[in-house]
Amino acid sequence: MKNMSAQALRAFGEQAFQAAGLKKEAAEIVTDGLIYASLCGVDTHGVVRYRVYIERLKKGYINPKAEPEWIQRSPNCGIVDGHNGIGIYVADRAVRETIRMAKETGIGCTAVCGSNHFSAAGYYTHLMAEEGLIGFVCSNIAAAVPPFGAKKAFFGTNPVSYGFPAGKYPPILHDMATSIVSQGKIRLAADHNHPIPEGWAMDQDGRPTTDPKVALKSRSILPFGGAKGSGIAMLAELLSTVLTTALFSKDVPSMFGPRASEAQNLGHFFMALNPEAFCDRGAYNARMEHFVEEFRLLEPDAQHSEVLLPGEIEWRTKQQRERDGIPVDDELWATLSAVSELCNIPLSVS
Repeated sequence: MKNMSAQALRAFGEQAFQAAGLKKEAAEIVTDGLIYASLCGVDTHGVVRYRVYIERLKKGYINPKAEPEWIQRSPNCGIVDGHNGIGIYVADRAVRETIRMAKETGIGCTAVCGSNHFSAAGYYTHLMAEEGLIGFVCSNIAAAVPPFGAKKAFFGTNPVSYGFPAGKYPPILHDMATSIVSQGKIRLAADHNHPIPEGWAMDQDGRPTTDPKVALKSRSILPFGGAKGSGIAMLAELLSTVLTTALFSKDVPSMFGPRASEAQNLGHFFMALNPEAFCDRGAYNARMEHFVEEFRLLEPDAQHSEVLLPGEIEWRTKQQRERDGIPVDDELWATLSAVSELCNIPLSVS
């Protein structure tokens, strides 16, 4: 295990994505999204994704020259067609327009089609919170989750994220898969030959399994919270698809399956609320700060040493990793080395 600075990993990523065909601005945006995930400790959606994104770009599965097309439908609603562009760049365009509309009208909503995997949903609510906006983000992805009571996948792990700026405190940011666990964690367990806990997934016959490779093959990760999680997965699915021409999860080709060469045509949905459309900014900040302070007075139960706000672990991890670097184990080093060879650029720990 070694640590690499975010600066070194950022410089390497920007060079690699440009070598894979992205223009400089797009390469910087994509790298920023992946570095953010790694800094926050969301390693399954961070720099480990350099390789699969770059392989898909170099093979032409993702169009490196695609420019997302913005279609404004009303003063506060619009559509972004990504034209099979790389997901983080497509999503960044949608977020920027969503932020603009929220600042101008009080609310902004953007539906996206023609996109690809966009890394961590929390990256985008983080961008909205930085602009002083309350944010909501969801996306669909290739089917891997059976609805409650079914044994065949119909939904993706469909992430949902919300964010609230909190005045002088770090924003409250919640980012979750609507499956009991993200597919990335199961893929990570498979890469390390580690079993997964019972209750995470089923085999092809609808029986519990602890084998991550079986879980990936059956594409049957369970929804969190049974019927409740299944309902939230449906919310993300519908908001991400029915407003545009994005594919339903059951029709989305997986990045890792036999249809990997096909365009994913993923859908995303972004919403931002401007607190100033409801109250004075100072009043909003004061109420949010009071909420945080009251929350922190809660006494922990017998199993915990403290009660944490959503996003607080990630915030602390980000501070620590910005100082000490991002951990790179042997598997991640091998992945980055493969990117180095693919793009013919040097890889250095410093």
